[in-house]
Amino acid sequence: MTNLALRSTLILCALYSCAYGQSTLSLPGCEVPPALRSELSQKLQYRKLGLMPYKDRVSYRKTVLEDLAQRYPREIAPLQRLIQDTRGESPEELTELQQRFRTLAAEHPDDPLAQALLAEALISRDTPAAIAILTKIRATPRFPAPSLMLATIYSDGKRADKAKAIENLSAYLEQCPASESGETQWLLGRLGTPEMQTKVAVALRQRLAHETDPEVLRSYQPLWGLEFRLRPPQEHDAVRKQVVQDLQRLSTANPKPDAAWAALLLKGLKQSGAEQTKVTAAEDKLTRDFPASAQAFQIAYDRWHKSVKEPEDQKDIKAWTAYSADERKHRESWSATFMEASYMEPSKFYAAANDPVLTESDALNTMGEFLRWEETYQKPESSTYDTAASVLLDHHWQPARALELMQKAMELDRQEQAMRALDDNRAESGLFVESDLREHLSLIDDFLRAAQAAQRPDAIAAYRVEIDVKPSAKVLGAEYRWYANQARVAALEGHRPDALAFYQQALRTRPAPPEFWHGRLDDPLTEDARSLWKEMGGSEIAWTLFVTPPQADAPQLAQGRWEKPVKSLPAFELADLAGKTWRLKNLEGKVVLVNVWATWCGPCQAELPKLEQLYKNTRDRADLQILTFNIDQDLGLVAPFVRDKGFTFPVLPAYALVNSVVLAINIYSRSRAHRTGFWIVKDRGA
Repeated sequence: MTNLALRSTLILCALYSCAYGQSTLSLPGCEVPPALRSELSQKLQYRKLGLMPYKDRVSYRKTVLEDLAQRYPREIAPLQRLIQDTRGESPEELTELQQRFRTLAAEHPDDPLAQALLAEALISRDTPAAIAILTKIRATPRFPAPSLMLATIYSDGKRADKAKAIENLSAYLEQCPASESGETQWLLGRLGTPEMQTKVAVALRQRLAHETDPEVLRSYQPLWGLEFRLRPPQEHDAVRKQVVQDLQRLSTANPKPDAAWAALLLKGLKQSGAEQTKVTAAEDKLTRDFPASAQAFQIAYDRWHKSVKEPEDQKDIKAWTAYSADERKHRESWSATFMEASYMEPSKFYAAANDPVLTESDALNTMGEFLRWEETYQKPESSTYDTAASVLLDHHWQPARALELMQKAMELDRQEQAMRALDDNRAESGLFVESDLREHLSLIDDFLRAAQAAQRPDAIAAYRVEIDVKPSAKVLGAEYRWYANQARVAALEGHRPDALAFYQQALRTRPAPPEFWHGRLDDPLTEDARSLWKEMGGSEIAWTLFVTPPQADAPQLAQGRWEKPVKSLPAFELADLAGKTWRLKNLEGKVVLVNVWATWCGPCQAELPKLEQLYKNTRDRADLQILTFNIDQDLGLVAPFVRDKGFTFPVLPAYALVNSVVLAINIYSRSRAHRTGFWIVKDRGA
């Protein structure tokens, strides 16, 4: 008997009491039973899993969930999470898992739980079948799971249907108004009407008033977010008073507090409007009590980032060199101190990547540590090797090594593209699709740059199909990237006139020219085109003519391209943090600049001071209005943040509005490499 067959037999016996015949089949309700919730929390806690090697983590998680499924046979949570983890971490095993639940559902056609598990397994591979199953069992009394699953399906992707999503979410909340699950809160934030949100806030507060389980009490955090968003800014002081009362209770509610619990209390303290001295004291206590934790690292990083101001001039290499040296020194110390911050090695590499005077030896050392960490603790991804190779390529170091890394990236990208193609609910357009396409084309560009640097035209044959596919010009940056890739292929194959023509078209269709970043200007497209021009005997005067766009296009290309929006901004009526109400109709006739931001967004924090300066310079103009839409779920954190930073521009809480306009919030710039704590985004010139 195979391991899968054995596991399936054990699960079936647990579900249907093999030893004594079929028992009364209970169905899972709104909440996970306390004992199961405790085991899920303790055995699958993020801190524990994050420090495990990736393969061990996947195996351990499967073992835990299979064991819990046997011991809690009539609960959906363990097997539903097993299916979801398989879909995300081991999609190649999903077919086998689907067959397992097909068998279960076929043998027990009258059991709604067996049918729901099959539906979960079919999502993203045969989503219409999953919808049909869930629609059939949705009316089962005291079984809310199908409605929540349908709401999730209809909230996003190819089958996004806001009306159906709201209908199913409403049906779920009729049975489970006090649900504290992350999925419920996420859907509520995106789709919930004020009436639905009020209902949940009232029910959840009533539930928490009688709860003693610390795991459930963590739900005060989404509750505070709801209550702040439901009240106008002028009533937020009343919410803050309630938060103070909640904190008094929570301070003694957990006999075994961990770093995450301390962070919850700290976040509540900030939302309560406490003085900075009290916040600082709470941060100090967390750092003393949990010195190795990721939460302590975040405090240390935030304090350093606040005390050492980033240079304002991106061209000032001297200032950025000093800043990078100070950051490098601190990251070495942090790496030795905060052992539970599992992303320390990547953060050191990302910081090094932005160092304007990075040496080859430092790059190779930090890159080696980064790759060892990624290959041990993370699922293999194309971006890992692309990120490492791009540092070598930008500095013209070790071309053979860069090509080796990019070949690994291309193979993984091929697998990732194949997995995405299997997802039958994947949206055909939208931010995620466009982002994936740009990243795919950027990866091909880095691969071709590596092949050029290593003088290996033979390397491109294995990936010629991917390289030659021309994307839709509707995606900003895609057309330019494709022309750049074709230029590199032509140059590699010795078709130099063709290469120059493609280079010229790439330069003319580039959305915006690269900018200085941390003292450096990386523009490999122009560098390679100019190098080829010189090789072919071109003069400087002719080069200037070659790269100068036609007169009609010059202003547009110099400033970047305006893109016609595919959606109109809906009419809104929102009060800012000062209590002033803003209506779209009252802004007619003005040029309106809307900035979308969040307190947790690193690039936003870098650009907001510049926005503040622009606001101060233009706030008296009658023809121009600057507004900012904040999308924090924890709205109570926004006013203290704005006050601490000294910002005076209008801040409109717009979490619901923005989520109603776009299917995903994607807040980062793709025009340069960004380093914000521990991550990097790199896509030159797009």
